[in-house]
Amino acid sequence: MVAATDVDVAIDVLWSHGAVGVHTADVVDGVRLVTAFADDVDPTTVGHEMAARLPAAEVTVVDDDGTWWDAWRTHAVPTSVAGGRLVIVPAWQEPPPLAPGTVVVRIEPGRTFGSGAHATTRLALATLVDLEPELAGARVLDVGCGSGVLAVVAARLGAAHVMGVDVDPACASATEANAAANGLAGRVRATTGPLAELAGPFDVVVANVLPPVLEALAPEIDRLGRRWLVVTGMLTETTVDGTERALRAFPSWHLAERSSEDGWSAALLRRDRFLTGANEELRGTR
Repeated sequence: MVAATDVDVAIDVLWSHGAVGVHTADVVDGVRLVTAFADDVDPTTVGHEMAARLPAAEVTVVDDDGTWWDAWRTHAVPTSVAGGRLVIVPAWQEPPPLAPGTVVVRIEPGRTFGSGAHATTRLALATLVDLEPELAGARVLDVGCGSGVLAVVAARLGAAHVMGVDVDPACASATEANAAANGLAGRVRATTGPLAELAGPFDVVVANVLPPVLEALAPEIDRLGRRWLVVTGMLTETTVDGTERALRAFPSWHLAERSSEDGWSAALLRRDRFLTGANEELRGTR
């Protein structure tokens, strides 16, 4: 349990450690958060970080019988992105009334990360919607694909070939299953293999991962990416440092746009061998 003013920080800690979902409930003395993690996550470590960042938080770690994995589904709702131009609908629900032309993607995350509700995912989704003209016929790479929501949306917006990569085998199967469920079988594939085994180039690379992971993967992402790079997973309180670190990791790329939501930030980077000016010259060129 945490104070109401600490909910955002607590949720950030949980998501950053791979929570499969977070259910919140108001109680007399604050807000109770209930979450679950994959088998390879040590919840005690998460509890220690929570206590370090929020000393007043009450943290309890319990063994789960598996039922919580699916309990959060009753609280899931459709996620609207980019002013309603895109709606991510939980696969077990019917979509709400939608305006003509709305892009609808149904996602079954199962036991993987990526219902579309987290701010980092929404930021990446909104950027993909804005990049729709660039996605027509493009090759796209989704680094840390989770449920495949970003990969499936990229294909839905016109990408001809999308490759998702994640270390969790469940994510690879979930990504391809979600693609098939949205009529995109064959256009979206996923693998657990290292980036070094992939052959580029990819016109658009999306990396919804935390900064340390992004920096570790930067050389391979740089090798594989050709035109646009979407990076998210940076906390807004460290936006400047996080964006600068991303730019330092990708010296041949230029900052085109920043965006933020609910305490998280994203950056859109552009590579163009014909443009060699300062980053400021490329801002807002989309």
